[in-house]
Amino acid sequence: MTFSNFPKLSPEQKALLRKKLAASIPKKQGNQPAPLSFAQEWMWLLEQIASPAYNNPLVICLEGNLDYNCLVKSLQTIIDRHSILRTTIDNSTNSLKQIVHPHWQLELEQVDLSQNHTPQSEAWQLIQESTRIPFQFSQEIPCRFSLLKLQDQEHWLHITLHHIISDDTTFSIFIQELTTLYSAFIAGKPSALEELPIQYEDYAVWQRQQLTAEILEQQLQYWREQLKDNSNKLNFPGINRSKTVNDSTSQIIFTLAKDLTTQIKAFSRQAQVTLFTTLLTTFEILLYRYTNQTEISVGVPVSLRTKSDLEKLIGVFINTLVIPVDLSDFPSSQNLVKQVQQIMATAQTNKDVPYHKVTEALNAQTSKFNSDIPVIFDFQSKSLPEVSTNTLTFTPLDSHPPSPQALLTLHIEAKNEEIQGTFIFNSERLDTNIVQQMSRHFEILLQGMIANPHQSISILPLLTSAEKQQILLDWNDTQTDYPQAQCIQQLFEQQVKQSPNAIAVVYDNQQLTYEELNTQANQLAHYLQQLGVTQETLVGIYVERSLEMVIGLLGILKAGGAYLPLDPTYPQERLAFILEDAQINLIITQSPLIDNLTNCNSQIICLDKDLKPTHNYNPNNELNASQIAYIIYTSGSTGKPKGVQITHKNVVNLLHSVSQQPGL
Repeated sequence: MTFSNFPKLSPEQKALLRKKLAASIPKKQGNQPAPLSFAQEWMWLLEQIASPAYNNPLVICLEGNLDYNCLVKSLQTIIDRHSILRTTIDNSTNSLKQIVHPHWQLELEQVDLSQNHTPQSEAWQLIQESTRIPFQFSQEIPCRFSLLKLQDQEHWLHITLHHIISDDTTFSIFIQELTTLYSAFIAGKPSALEELPIQYEDYAVWQRQQLTAEILEQQLQYWREQLKDNSNKLNFPGINRSKTVNDSTSQIIFTLAKDLTTQIKAFSRQAQVTLFTTLLTTFEILLYRYTNQTEISVGVPVSLRTKSDLEKLIGVFINTLVIPVDLSDFPSSQNLVKQVQQIMATAQTNKDVPYHKVTEALNAQTSKFNSDIPVIFDFQSKSLPEVSTNTLTFTPLDSHPPSPQALLTLHIEAKNEEIQGTFIFNSERLDTNIVQQMSRHFEILLQGMIANPHQSISILPLLTSAEKQQILLDWNDTQTDYPQAQCIQQLFEQQVKQSPNAIAVVYDNQQLTYEELNTQANQLAHYLQQLGVTQETLVGIYVERSLEMVIGLLGILKAGGAYLPLDPTYPQERLAFILEDAQINLIITQSPLIDNLTNCNSQIICLDKDLKPTHNYNPNNELNASQIAYIIYTSGSTGKPKGVQITHKNVVNLLHSVSQQPGL
C-alpha cells in the first residue's frame, strides 16, 4: 500500500489508515457452526493417519514466587478470550464443523516433582508422555494444560496445543497474553488486553468465501504446471525404506557463529534477497549434493496472517507450499538465490489453495507425484520471548521434538546475532550420523557460497578439514610393509616348517600335508633342473584340477622356472596359438591328456608315470622376487590373446594383503 496520493497524512494517520484497510474480515452471520478452515481440514485429515504427530508442546519455565490463583485466572482468561480454545469438532456428518462452546472450564493438572532426585528429566519424560496422548476432537478441546513443580521457586507450565488450533505465531501470542494478564492480575488490575475484533470461526468462513471456485482453479493450474513432472521424492543415502513409522524422532541442533551470521546477511543484501531465501537455497544445494538429484522439492510452511485482524489471533494460519527448483545447469550460488527468490515470490501469490487440494489435483493428473513431503524448511525470524514480572520470570524452553511431520525438517530460527538450526528427522529411517554430517556440511556450504558467490554449486566446498584429512590422506595411506625379497616357494617352505603335519591341499577324498606336498614338489623340482630348467625357464602345465596340479605348480617354481597354465578345456586353436606364441619347450601333463598334445613339438612329462624320485630337500634356484613366477594369457576379446608376466613380488604382495584382510 502506498500513500503518495495522501501527502498531508501524518505517520500516525497513515498507520491508522493502513490498519483500517487491512482489517477487512467481517464477523460471520447467524448462529450456524462454522466450517473448518482449509488448514484445519488438512490437519484433521493428517490426524486420522498420523495421530498424535501434530501435538505441539509449549513449555514455559516459571521462576520465582508463583501465585497459583493468578496463573489459573490468566489461563482461563485466554481460553475465554479465544473461541478456538473452546472449540470441539463435529464430524457426525459429511461436513466438519467447529462447535464453539460459550465456556470451557480450565483443567490444570498439577504434578509435584520437587522430591525427586532428577526432577528435570522426570519432567521431560512426563511432557513427552502427555504429548503422545491423542485428542478426541469431538469430545474435548485440542489443548491440554499441566503444571510441574520442580522446586519451590521453579515450576514448568506445559501446554499441548494441537496443530489444528495453533502455529508458531500462536505460541508467541500465548506467552505475550499470559505474561500481560499475570502481571495485571498480580497487581490487582483488570485485563489490559484489547478486545479481539474477530474470532477464528469468522476467519474460517471468510477464507472459504474468498477462495471462490474461479480463484481455486486459477491457483491449482499454477501448481499443476509447477509440479507436473516432479515426483517429490529424494533418495537420501542410507535411507531405510522398510520403516514407515513416524514416532521415533531425533534432532540435531547447531548454531552458526555471529561472524558467519553477519556475513550471510551481507551476502543476502548484496544479492538483493532475503535471509530466508539464502538459507532455503543452501538447504536445496545440500540436498542436491547428498542425493545427486538436480530436481529438488522442499516443503515450505507459509503464513496466511495477511490481515491485521489475524495478527493477535490464536489459531492455525499456515499452508505448506512445495517449492521445486531445477539445478541441472549447476548455476552459481549468487544466481541460484535470485532464482529461488523469484520462484518463492510467484508461489506466494498462489499460496491460498490448500496443499491437500493441490495433491488431489496432481494425483488425478499423474501417478508420478508423491503427496508426502519428504523434507520441510521451516524458518522463524522471531524467537519466543523471555518475560519478567515483579515476582516471576517466564522463560520458554526448547521442548523435545514431536513426532516428525516429514522425513527431514530443517527448522531455522534467527536469534538476534546468531542463527540456530535444528534438523528434526525420523530416526527409524535416516541414520543419525548422516544427519549430523548434514548439519556440519550446511555450515561449510554457507561459508563456500559467501567466499565464492560465482562458483558453480556442484563444486562448492562441502567437507570439513577433518573429513578432507580422512578422505584424501588417511584413507589413501595404504602403504604397508610386506616381504618384498621373498619368492612364492620360499613363503610355502616357511609354512612347511611351521606346520608340517597340517593339511595343505584337499581334492575329493585325497589330501596332502604340507610336508608331503613339499617332498613331492621338491622331487619334481630336482628332476626339472636335471632337464635344464633354470631361472625363468617357462614350463607349461597342462593338467586337470587335482593334487598333481598343485605339485606341478610348486615344482616348477622350486626349480626356478615360471609356469604357463594351459587349461584342458581350451579349444585346440587357442591352445596351439599359446604354445607357439610362448615358445614352450617343456610341458607337464597327465597320461589321459597326452593325446591332446600330439601335434605339440615340446618335450612332455607325465606326472603320473615319467616322474623319477630324486632328492627330497629344497632345491637351490637363486631366484629373486622381481623375476617371473608365471605368464597368464588374456581372453583375447580385443584381438589376439597376449601373455602377461606376473612376478613373484606381485603374488607375494597379494598373498600378504589377503592374509591381513580377506577379499579383493
